[in-house]
Amino acid sequence: LNNENKNNFSSDNYLISQYSISEFSRYTSNVLLKDTDQMSMANGIEVRVPFLDHELVEYVLSLPDTFKNIKNQKQLLVDAFIDFIPPQIYQRKKQGFIIPINKWMQKIKTAL
Repeated sequence: LNNENKNNFSSDNYLISQYSISEFSRYTSNVLLKDTDQMSMANGIEVRVPFLDHELVEYVLSLPDTFKNIKNQKQLLVDAFIDFIPPQIYQRKKQGFIIPINKWMQKIKTAL
C-alpha cells in the first residue's frame, strides 16, 4: 500500500484496517512472504497468494470495522463465498500450515 492509501484509514472506524496495514507492511511482507518464497523455490513449488491482490486488499481495508469480526477473522471471506463452499469446510477447526521439516530431514538422511 502506498502512503496515499494508508491515509484513507485514519479514523476510529478503521482501527482494524490500521492494524492490518501495519501487520502487512512488516510481518507479512518481511517474514511470511519471504519464507514462503524461499521454501517453495527450494522445493520446486509454484506458490500463488490470491488474497494479496492489491485491489482486493484495498477494498477490504476500505470497509469500516463494523464489517470485520475480530473474533473470527475470516468471517467476511466465508460470508462472501458461503454459497460456494460446503459447510464441512468453513465450519471445521482452524488448521495451521506446518512445514514438513521432519519429512525433509528423513529424505536427506536416507539419501546420505
